[in-house]
Amino acid sequence: MLKKKIQLAVVALLISGSSLYAQKITIGIKGIGNISYLGSGKANNTSTFGSSTILSAGGGAYAEYHLSKLFSVSAGAEYASQWGIKETIVSDPINNFRNSYLSEIKLNYITVPVLARVNWKSNKRSPIKYYAALGPFAGYLMSAKNGLTQLQAPTPAANTVNKVNAGLQGLVGVSYSLDKKNAVFIEGGGNYGILPIQNGYSRSQKYTGSYIVSIGYAYTLQQSYRSRCRY
Repeated sequence: MLKKKIQLAVVALLISGSSLYAQKITIGIKGIGNISYLGSGKANNTSTFGSSTILSAGGGAYAEYHLSKLFSVSAGAEYASQWGIKETIVSDPINNFRNSYLSEIKLNYITVPVLARVNWKSNKRSPIKYYAALGPFAGYLMSAKNGLTQLQAPTPAANTVNKVNAGLQGLVGVSYSLDKKNAVFIEGGGNYGILPIQNGYSRSQKYTGSYIVSIGYAYTLQQSYRSRCRY
């Protein structure tokens, strides 16, 4: 009886040690350089957003749960702006008059990306790790401006701004381990919104998109216990 209890205790210890290994968690912060654009789903002959890209800055934080040395998942929160140049065309065919006016639209979002990650190294002893990630994001519009005029809050009326956004985000990156817990990283990628920014406006739907470059710092809360536990 005592022997069986000892065996069960050893098995429980082994399971506990394995679960501790799986509970490796990394948290990080990042500064974001955001090159954004507002694309159109179909043409509009009176008002369009051009393809010009505009650089803005933002930031974010994330937590990463390591399922194994190869796979992990992360969730975070990021603040960034989406910009576009709007061209409004005014024409009068009778008097042979045509003119256009340019204005900027700025949308400030909080986005929450949830990404599946793949991590690898060129060799086990290298401090350099490479990774790629892909997954959905959800966004909430914090503020919006069209030129110098504050846009109205979303209503069911046409040509208002949708408060909610969602889409797909992907990135590739490289990190350098300073020691067992601290690392710095640089990554690049992009995102694209699948929901139109206008709420109830169908003539020429616009969608958000960004090219992203980030530099950040990561701290590992739980190191692997495999090197500490002797089974």
